[in-house]
Amino acid sequence: GVVTRKNALFLCAVELLLGSFVLGLVNPTVAALGAANWVLYVAVYTPLKRVSAVNTWVGSIVGAVPPLMGGVAAAGTVTAPAALLGTLLLVWQIPHFMGLSFHCRRDYKAAGYKMLVFYNPWRASLYAVLMSLLMAIITIGGPDAIGITVEVWYYPTVLVANAVMVYKAWLFHSDPKLHCRGCFVFSYVYLSIVLTAFVLNHAEPVGKLIALCRRLGGNPSINVNVDTSNNCVAEAEE
Repeated sequence: GVVTRKNALFLCAVELLLGSFVLGLVNPTVAALGAANWVLYVAVYTPLKRVSAVNTWVGSIVGAVPPLMGGVAAAGTVTAPAALLGTLLLVWQIPHFMGLSFHCRRDYKAAGYKMLVFYNPWRASLYAVLMSLLMAIITIGGPDAIGITVEVWYYPTVLVANAVMVYKAWLFHSDPKLHCRGCFVFSYVYLSIVLTAFVLNHAEPVGKLIALCRRLGGNPSINVNVDTSNNCVAEAEE
């Protein structure tokens, strides 16, 4: 069926109120961020799609806010790891949506959307390359810059993921018609790899392995303390 404008506005208002209430149960800052992001998406980003190609960049901000909300929910304030993740998602959406908008350019045009790939596909695909390079800087140098201890496997993992992402973006820039879909699809793979690496690194597998050995009858003299700074400390008991 058809959803009328009046019903759509009513539904949006209900979702805003209920969503803000639920987020407010966590803390007021999370609720404020959620409400502000809702306004940015509904009142700015969505109408802007039919006005200016800048909409892609505004939409990237919308996608970067949820990690900040998660950080505030967990720590009570915006943390450096949450800011790092939000920055990554802000940048990631450019190669992602440039590839998508070129691949679906006929549908976007039929809907009346203003996308950069319509007017300057060379620049749009170049942005994909530049933002992919920036993603490499964020994921390779970011954790160490904010004081996160990383496991030895982390760097080669994200290095390979970033190398392939930059390569896919460069192919897209070289031949948008042939490689737009490849850039778009791999952006999902890339994000899955990097986020999984973030999670596994934070899970402190070394500390968990030592604890498991103790439970299975390993050396009972080893005591494992895992602190919130992502450092695993093994101490000998007296």
